Amino acid sequence: EGDATVTVTDEAGQKVEFPVVAVSADKAAYLGSGNYFSVPFTMRNGAVDESMSSLNSITFESRINIEALNGSNDAQINTIMGVEKIFLLRVDVHKDASDTGKRYLQLAADDKGGIRYEGSTEIKTGQWYDVAVVLDGSKSGEERISLYVDGRKETLQLQNGTPDDLNNVDLTSAFYIGRSDGKRHLNGSVTYARVWTIALSDQEIAANCGKILTSDMEGLAANWIFTNVNDSESSFASITGKGFEAEAGTPVTVWTEDPVLSE
Repeated sequence: EGDATVTVTDEAGQKVEFPVVAVSADKAAYLGSGNYFSVPFTMRNGAVDESMSSLNSITFESRINIEALNGSNDAQINTIMGVEKIFLLRVDVHKDASDTGKRYLQLAADDKGGIRYEGSTEIKTGQWYDVAVVLDGSKSGEERISLYVDGRKETLQLQNGTPDDLNNVDLTSAFYIGRSDGKRHLNGSVTYARVWTIALSDQEIAANCGKILTSDMEGLAANWIFTNVNDSESSFASITGKGFEAEAGTPVTVWTEDPVLSE
């Protein structure tokens, strides 16, 4: 897009200037069937950020495109983001007597009473979806958990477990984007992933849908934008103040066109 000069000023008023080249990013990270991102949620000194270890309200947002649905070796699960057996957003097959293999957005939290919440919009391959899950600690019972596809609140076709058990959720251990349980990869592409330490409202989810957020906002703890700044990328820093790094399992070298990046 052009050249610019960036000036950095510290608290003592000292300034450093350096040139930058602004690059138009128009493609999203392609993870394929085996790549993923891991996020340690550590501060710059290497210590675990305790603010991410005891959460009663959480919002995950992500924009994904699944290339292929995973088979039985991956329990028919395509993972979006989160922590296995703690708080995990994924796409899973709806298992019942009339199982047709169709896939739906699902929250899974196994060690909290076998919690399963599942939406009713079929997730198909080769399509972009903006997905979200909200845990609202100010509410009780079934109202604590909401799922969203393309900015719209889902009608739930599955509600298992006791959502009131979801308290003091710890995201600091084994948080992944695009993988869980050592496999169950996204098997596709991801444009962004965001973690909020507050419960966004229906209106806020709708307003954020399909948008690349670039400003600091209240409660926005992590905001990764997985776009093609370079031909090969091994890590992506959150653009929030804490700079949590999403580290790729292998460098991302393939990129997927996403319409929202060219609008």
